[in-house]
Amino acid sequence: MTNLVQPAGILLGVTASSREEAVTLCGELLQRLGCVSQEYVDAMWEREQIFSSFIGNGVAIPHGRIKGLK
Repeated sequence: MTNLVQPAGILLGVTASSREEAVTLCGELLQRLGCVSQEYVDAMWEREQIFSSFIGNGVAIPHGRIKGLK
């Protein structure tokens, strides 16, 4: 459980100009870390269009659906 959140997976001071850009930035980071496939990144955007991952104060936690996880 201690390696669940990696310092390399935390982005501070990053600004996205749209929801799509924010999801893309997160997805690209997760792919670089070897955590997810492109299919999961696509599922992240599909899910975002159904319900926003924005939680307030400029923070969002984009995520996909289980069917996209590989």
